[in-house]
Amino acid sequence: MEQQHLTKDDTKQVVDIKKRELDTVEVISNFEAFVELASEWNSLLDKSSANCLFLTHEWLSNWWLSYHAKRQESSLAIITVREAGVLVGAAPIMLNTVKEFCLKVTKASFIGDPTWTTGDFIVAKNTPSALNKLAERLLKLKWTVMELGCIPEASASLSVITEILGSRRMRSSSAPSASSPYLRVESDWESFYAARSTRFKKALRNKQNKIKKAGEYEVHQYRTEEELTRVLPSVMELAKKGWKHQIENSIASDNGNSSFYTAMATRVNRDDFVNIWILSLQSTPIAYEYHFSYNNITYGITADYDTEHKNLSPGSILDFNIVKSKFDESGATYDLGCGDSFYKKNWTKETNRYFNITAYSNSLYGAIVGLIATKIYPAAKRLYRKEAETIDSGK
Repeated sequence: MEQQHLTKDDTKQVVDIKKRELDTVEVISNFEAFVELASEWNSLLDKSSANCLFLTHEWLSNWWLSYHAKRQESSLAIITVREAGVLVGAAPIMLNTVKEFCLKVTKASFIGDPTWTTGDFIVAKNTPSALNKLAERLLKLKWTVMELGCIPEASASLSVITEILGSRRMRSSSAPSASSPYLRVESDWESFYAARSTRFKKALRNKQNKIKKAGEYEVHQYRTEEELTRVLPSVMELAKKGWKHQIENSIASDNGNSSFYTAMATRVNRDDFVNIWILSLQSTPIAYEYHFSYNNITYGITADYDTEHKNLSPGSILDFNIVKSKFDESGATYDLGCGDSFYKKNWTKETNRYFNITAYSNSLYGAIVGLIATKIYPAAKRLYRKEAETIDSGK
């Protein structure tokens, strides 16, 4: 029997077929399967323009475990794109079933808190086609409402998703959401501080003089795993004395916060990933800030102080020392966290801006929910306000 030999063209065709067989778009609903992606996920993130703390595997996996894993109404729907078997795209999506307008609604969103954690599609820079594949697969998931929060203003995801939604004639909108002031170290501390307003510096001097009269105070930063494990119990006790704990939003709150911040500080195997700052008065902790460091950016995530010492402005004193310390790190960036709080504007005018995308499915149910959310409910609110104003005016 005559033996047939493959030509170069035949060989190339076989290779191309095998590569195409390894081109996949997959939806991961199993947490263990997501855990196995850790190394690949972070490697992809390093190669993408979306590279930030809130999209690291450590952040996403611990967030899910702390806030959603035990909820029956929540499920993972993480989308991955592979080309020739290599992970080139990922979307950290979750589905939550909630009640809105007395209707049961399934929402698709990024894993995280849409009010302050960055959400985005993660795509390798040399494979932009993966972005379209992620978006197309997202639209095929079973959801009533899609709420993609805190997408960076510069992200390509904004235009791609908006265009696809428009082409499908889906009821949708894009609107500004959070903003996040940041400070980039580009000079020495003396020059930078000299440029702050006279009023701000005077107020800060008064606060510093006041706390000095109250006793000896110290500021310490804790960053190694051993230090964090040792100091965390004290920080949790301090958090319970702060105003945020009164509204169940401190790192010691039992709504998932305690689990999340403990896990991130003691179980994440990354050097200098978490660092905690503490201001102590007479050796007693009275204020703290909980930070993350990633990709040469420090993220100021949360902070609080003992309300018993509110008159000493412990938050301002600690904030001053932290900002000053950043000028020992040439080229560093300090993200002051979401929200345009007045104290942040004393340090910087530069701000990262984010957008939300909301869409409703083309199903009849989705159309009804969309009509209520975008037309009927806003109209009812306007009517209620108008009637309330009429009653207040005595007419």
